[in-house]
Parts: sequence; structure tokens; C-alpha cells
Amino acid sequence: MRPIENAIRPGTGITKLQQLGLEVYRKMGVPRPESVLIFFHGLGLSHMDLEENTPDGTPLGDWVMEPGMVVATHLLWPGGAKERIWLEDVALVGQDGAEPFFSWDFDPITGP
Repeated sequence: MRPIENAIRPGTGITKLQQLGLEVYRKMGVPRPESVLIFFHGLGLSHMDLEENTPDGTPLGDWVMEPGMVVATHLLWPGGAKERIWLEDVALVGQDGAEPFFSWDFDPITGP
């Protein structure tokens, strides 16, 4: 999550951020890193608060970060109940990377 958030800057497209995240998983030796799901959304109840098409109707598949945008980032490493890992963070887009809203870390939560 941190490498992605460090790269979230105005003008950076989500495709580049997804590629960066997948490369981190590859370097970590994660099995089948291409199966990791990385997605972003602005804040909205439906997760569809960003335009899907330009005014002329062209699909907008690679939207870019804008200064002051609040964006949620989700990382899902798939697997069964004991293998999958889900990370989510919400951050403010700035010139020096994204500033997380929360102070939690990304260590796995383990239980009994």
C-alpha cells in the first residue's frame, strides 16, 4: 500500500498505480501476482462517483489523480478464508504522494 500511496500524485493514472502495485507483489514472490486485485475509487456510496465516460461518450478507463482528491485504495490478494489478504486505505492526493487519513499500519490482523 505504501509504495502505491507514495506514487499517488496529481496527474498519475490508475493504470500506472495498478502496475506499480503488481510489481511490488511480484518482487515479494506472491504466487500468481497477476491475480491480485487493485482498484481505486473516490468517495461515494456507490463507488461510481467518478465519471465513466467523457462528455463525447468515450469510456474513461484510466482516470488520473487530482490535487486534493480523496481516494480509497483497495488491494485484494485472493484465496480462502485463511489465505486472502484485503488492504484498504483512504488518503488525500498531494504533490508529494497521498496522505493517509488513518494511522493504522498494514500488518495482518490475527486472532485466536
